[in-house]
Amino acid sequence: MSSMVDFFNAQKENLRQMLQFEPFAVLFPRVHALYESMLPFCTNKPLGRFVLLSHKAFLTAASLIGQGHADDAAPIARRAIEMIRLATRD
Repeated sequence: MSSMVDFFNAQKENLRQMLQFEPFAVLFPRVHALYESMLPFCTNKPLGRFVLLSHKAFLTAASLIGQGHADDAAPIARRAIEMIRLATRD
C-alpha cells in the first residue's frame, strides 16, 4: 500500500514542480482562456456541449503532462481538439 501512496505523492510533486516550469505555466493558462472565450459563441450551437467536454479533456491532458505522463496525454489531447473542431463548425 505504501508504494501506491508513494506513487501518488510523487505525481503530486511532479505536478507542483511543473506548474513552476515556464512553458507549462504560460501555455496552459492561455489555452484555458481561449476555451473560456469560445463559450459564448458555442452555447447556441447544437454541438456546443462539446466545448465543455473538450475543456475537461484538455484539463485532464494538462494534468497528465504535468505529472510526467505526456505519452498518456496525447490521445486525450487529440480527442479535445477533435471535439472543439466539431463543436465550432458552421
